[in-house]
Amino acid sequence: MLVQTPIYKYLAFAGTLPFLIPTLIILTPYADAEWVSWSDLTLHSYGLVIVTFMCGTHWGLYLISYQQCPINLLVISNIITLLCWFAYLSQYVTVILASQLCAFLILFFLDAYLHKQQILHKDYFRTRRNVTAIVVLILSINLVT
Repeated sequence: MLVQTPIYKYLAFAGTLPFLIPTLIILTPYADAEWVSWSDLTLHSYGLVIVTFMCGTHWGLYLISYQQCPINLLVISNIITLLCWFAYLSQYVTVILASQLCAFLILFFLDAYLHKQQILHKDYFRTRRNVTAIVVLILSINLVT
């Protein structure tokens, strides 16, 4: 019997590539200033998009299951999105990367809590854990280089 992998797994792991590719370019000793600038812009803007997307998934989750949800994901996700957006507007690389790194960790721990409350499916949470580990590692590398 052939087991079909849910499409969210493919999309989630493919979503790490726009984090990985600019990072590899930045770490390449032969990258010129233009490529590094493009890579920074790509990494920072994509990180903001994905943080916002993940916060949007919390909106959807809360709207569908607000009676089961012990925390108000609408408010929390708005705060996270706005803080990352203001950090992005600052144009300070360290502030942008640190805010996104914190956002991904906070969103992961919120999902861990929701999984523990049996609101998130085990398989989805496992995928989130693995993808978050990849993204956090990539952002951390960029933060220290």
